[in-house]
Amino acid sequence: MLSSPRLIAIARRHGKTVAQVVFRFAIELGMLPLTGTTNSLHMRQDLDIFGFTLSDEDIKIMLELGAL
Repeated sequence: MLSSPRLIAIARRHGKTVAQVVFRFAIELGMLPLTGTTNSLHMRQDLDIFGFTLSDEDIKIMLELGAL
């Protein structure tokens, strides 16, 4: 799923990484995403998910990808 062209397109449209989009998706579904990274850049990126929202279409696409 993480290499899906549709997910990559969503990330590009928002100017974010795929991981950021997945974390934002989790937040919008009411989940608390957890990261296990020790890389400081990845930590900062993982926390930079509150400045954008996913559209209803983005969420629909991601739900469809998860069902595959």
